Amino acid sequence: MGSIRRPFLNPKPLVLAIHMATLSIAALPVITHAAPTQVNIPAGNLAQVLNQYALQQGVNIVFDSRLFSGVRSQGIKGSYEVDNGFAELLKNTNYQIKQTSSGYRVEEKNKNNKKEEVVKLTPLQSKANQSGRSGLASSDSVLPTITLEADNQDAPLKRVNTVGVLGNKSVIDTPYSITTKTAEEIEIRQTNSLGKIFVGDPSIVTQVNSYSSGWSTPVSIRGLDIDVSNGYKVNGYSVSAWR
Repeated sequence: MGSIRRPFLNPKPLVLAIHMATLSIAALPVITHAAPTQVNIPAGNLAQVLNQYALQQGVNIVFDSRLFSGVRSQGIKGSYEVDNGFAELLKNTNYQIKQTSSGYRVEEKNKNNKKEEVVKLTPLQSKANQSGRSGLASSDSVLPTITLEADNQDAPLKRVNTVGVLGNKSVIDTPYSITTKTAEEIEIRQTNSLGKIFVGDPSIVTQVNSYSSGWSTPVSIRGLDIDVSNGYKVNGYSVSAWR
């Protein structure tokens, strides 16, 4: 019987530019070169130059072509070993070549070169009163004192006011509830009535429209009316709410 001879297939190395990191490819044997190979690749898009270089070297390469979108290369010409040529093409980028079982892969330098910061904690042993237990080794550890300082100028609770027979006291030291407004606050609000000064304070309610003009705006505090004759004072002097 006659025999049928099948042609021997010698597949060329594949150059793959992948768009998905999860794409699987068949593993091909890595072709290593003991001697440098003469290559001549003109300038162009870096992804295309990498593909051409891998073809001329006869190796497989896998990378995400989106990494080099708009990135150009000056090309490469001369005698290069595989690794040296890839390193030359990626010299001014944040990427490096990595040899794998099936060829080469382009990856970010930071992924492998990033140093992990290791923080060593000093062991601390807490000491507590434990009744009925003795003979246990103990070690007193004192943490450093941390002092925080910040400016708190003109804090509302520290404003000093004249509080009748109690004299001058800050808001926080006054034994009853008071609300204070500074001259600066009154000027900023451009107020011309008591209602406008205390707008937003639920404990003080004006008996007329808060935005009415003039100072004749009697108010009630927590539902209690103020004496219109002696309940209002300006700079310590009694004034009428209707004046």
